Amino acid sequence: MAATLAVEGSALSGPAAAALHGVDGFRRGRLEITVPRARKATTRLAVVRRSDFAQATKVGGIPCLTVAHTVLSRAGRVRPDLLDQAVDHVLGRRQASLAELQDRFAAWAPRRPAGVDGLRRILATKGDAYVPPTSKLERLLRDFVLVEGLPPFVFEHELPWWPGGEARVDAYAPSCTLIVEGDGRGWHARERDFTKDRRRDNLATANGHATLRFTYVDLCNYSNECRELIAQTATIRGWSSKDSSAERFTSSR
Repeated sequence: MAATLAVEGSALSGPAAAALHGVDGFRRGRLEITVPRARKATTRLAVVRRSDFAQATKVGGIPCLTVAHTVLSRAGRVRPDLLDQAVDHVLGRRQASLAELQDRFAAWAPRRPAGVDGLRRILATKGDAYVPPTSKLERLLRDFVLVEGLPPFVFEHELPWWPGGEARVDAYAPSCTLIVEGDGRGWHARERDFTKDRRRDNLATANGHATLRFTYVDLCNYSNECRELIAQTATIRGWSSKDSSAERFTSSR
């Protein structure tokens, strides 16, 4: 707040704005504020950036860039994977819609700012049917199964026999009716939900589907073993690598 009060008409931007909005994926850094280009302003409290394009809002009474403009402002300043993660975070929490991000990008891109090509590629992967991952584990699981040698998967897939409130699975391979779930809960939560998980697995089996469950440790420390297990299970269930689709990513909505 002090940084924005030091320069009239300024708004918090950069990593501080991302932190204020609760957007994951950006490292904390020195405070930044953004002011109109014509304004002459300096302060020891923050780095001053200038833009006539940015739009501002208030969070907790503090002027800051909107969520969409905060994402745009970080393009070219962070790694593409962190920017992609931030876009998913914003979409998953419904802080901004895909249409809003695309609209703001369309107005921003002709200025040819740093990172414009990278952000264009990221937004191009988020079609109308795209379902953003809701956690780091879910993102890890998606990247984990989107490799050659495994069947094509769809994500957040709805299966008709699930009871109300349990309608979707993390990853589903239609070619071999195989479900892959990421288990990111702590020990006590896993113990508490053991019965529910087994009930879901039993229902899947009764309907001709197999289920494999992996924890964060499994995916990070035993990745080769886990992928071999998926491939072996898929092969047993009738999938052939020769039938693998070139389309490696999709979602059920």
